[in-house]
Amino acid sequence: MSDFRGGSPTITLAGGFIDLLYSPLENRVSALNRVAALLGGRAAEELLLGENSNGAGLGKGSDLEIATQLVGRMLFEWGLGDQLMHAAHSALPAGATDKIEPLLQAAHIRAAEIIEMQRPLVIKLAEDLLSERELPSERLQELLQDNQPTRPPS
Repeated sequence: MSDFRGGSPTITLAGGFIDLLYSPLENRVSALNRVAALLGGRAAEELLLGENSNGAGLGKGSDLEIATQLVGRMLFEWGLGDQLMHAAHSALPAGATDKIEPLLQAAHIRAAEIIEMQRPLVIKLAEDLLSERELPSERLQELLQDNQPTRPPS
């Protein structure tokens, strides 16, 4: 059975959310896993609908903004990049985009690979969402248990 680690996930037609209990300690792998998860909706749109909408980057606090900030913090605040220098996100060094963008692109590709591997489950979730309008935690657990997703690439 899937474990949402204390979170209470819900998916609605307007989007989904889950409040996971994160450790205050982050490493490069865990941060990049979170970035791929944040870009999952955008990847699903691209694969299943043929193009992206502005949903992932729509406004402050969007998945795209959070993913970008997370990669920036990983590289320039936490010392998990190729330099030890600390720079606050509001004062990123010149050339930061050249370091952030490739990691965002790689995470997007990884998210797309996971979505593609789980296409039948993603389609089932979408169909259930259209008919039920909301999928609470219990229903998500049931769908995941019934469909036993394969392990994503690392």
